[in-house]
Amino acid sequence: MDFKEGDPIRRYENLRAVFWDYTDHGRMFYGQLQSALPGLKWQDYDVAQQAKPKKPALVSNNGIDLYFILTPQQIEVRDVQFYRLHGYHSPKFTSGAIPTIEKNETTTSFQASSPARKVKSHAMVKDASENLTKGLKYQASLENTHTVGELPGTTIMADFVEFGGHILMAATDGSNITILNVSQQVTPITTGKPLYPGQILALKWWYPSENEPIYLSVLIWSDNEALSTLFRLDENKLVPVIKRIHRILGTFDVDGDKRPETLLGQEFDNEYFFGRRIKQVRLVDGKIRYNPVPMDLPTGFTVLGSHVADLTGDKSPETMFIRYGILYIYSGKKLIYTSPKQMGGSISFLTYDVDPDAKNVRTTSMAFEISPITMDLDRDGLTELVAVASEKSFLHAAGIAPSVKKSWLGVVKPQNGRFHLGTLGNEMSTPVQGLGAYNRQVYFVTSETGSSSGKANKSYLFAYPIAP
Repeated sequence: MDFKEGDPIRRYENLRAVFWDYTDHGRMFYGQLQSALPGLKWQDYDVAQQAKPKKPALVSNNGIDLYFILTPQQIEVRDVQFYRLHGYHSPKFTSGAIPTIEKNETTTSFQASSPARKVKSHAMVKDASENLTKGLKYQASLENTHTVGELPGTTIMADFVEFGGHILMAATDGSNITILNVSQQVTPITTGKPLYPGQILALKWWYPSENEPIYLSVLIWSDNEALSTLFRLDENKLVPVIKRIHRILGTFDVDGDKRPETLLGQEFDNEYFFGRRIKQVRLVDGKIRYNPVPMDLPTGFTVLGSHVADLTGDKSPETMFIRYGILYIYSGKKLIYTSPKQMGGSISFLTYDVDPDAKNVRTTSMAFEISPITMDLDRDGLTELVAVASEKSFLHAAGIAPSVKKSWLGVVKPQNGRFHLGTLGNEMSTPVQGLGAYNRQVYFVTSETGSSSGKANKSYLFAYPIAP
């Protein structure tokens, strides 16, 4: 098999891989690599250490296809001919030889013991370190956590909508789409897939009005391009309406009626994936039409991993989005809150060539985050924001693979002119790949990640009942 400089690791499967540790502290990191890249045939750690040369060099006739070389300075990946494919910053190690990543102050839980006063957006603070309420714990009825059911395959993205008196969930494993009724239990409705080859990265429900059908937008990476397909749910079937839309699509409930009526399309940018120009997308006589966005959007806004709602109680919706591990909240174009760098953490992950035609290929990676949700958790008249939060592994932080060490549901609560950061429920050892709130319940999807055991990975849908 031919390799070229800059080829992302995640493209290879069933190749013989070796890990050479020149730090004597990389055994656990080797285990993380195995878990994140289970498609490779890994040589045993101890065998590899005994056979490795004193200095990294090609060893002939050893049958190795990929070399992972860990030094105090970096981790290098080299091909069968020992050509360098890529280099990443070396992980930091504690005295116990456990690789760590730099992280911010841990979130604290909070107790909303009395109704909060109405908050004006200009009073919100920007420094997240000032927002932590220490020693308080949010109490919710979490003892009766309900397992709604097991999902087919490994879900990398799920989205919820209320339609026809039922809660519908769209889920994807990166190749196929499954539509399910999850009102009481997990009941499959239909399946579908894109009409052209590609990797599904994200999907979102679109419900333009109560008098119109419901649609599903699906983002696909195909032939070095981000494309979207628009499906219509028609008599329990997914019917393609527009096959190729050259935009990244996201949906929003701007008017606060619990229906994602607004469809926005963002241009693809080779360098940053999410481009600057965003338009409202409408479907007129079976054709796509673009209009100006009906609200102010801040610089850096992404139509995925984002949400629009009146969080501060000033009768004007705020925009909030997760990018590079940070949750941003804006009032118009004014930044009113930034979180610690622990938000998000998705296994919907893409590594691609920035310029496929360049002589020296350079790659970059992008994680497609789950959108936050909002609801009044404690019945105090103010809306709280619930978002996926996580501790990422070094592999995820370096852009090597979508590996998450643990995750939880973070809560951002406006109260007394400030934002308070808390948690909902317990920490989980699996990533959260879907989030919704209906009928005083918070729904979330957890997905097992790659395993070297050969067992099939599973995903589950859970519900947290919130006290009425």
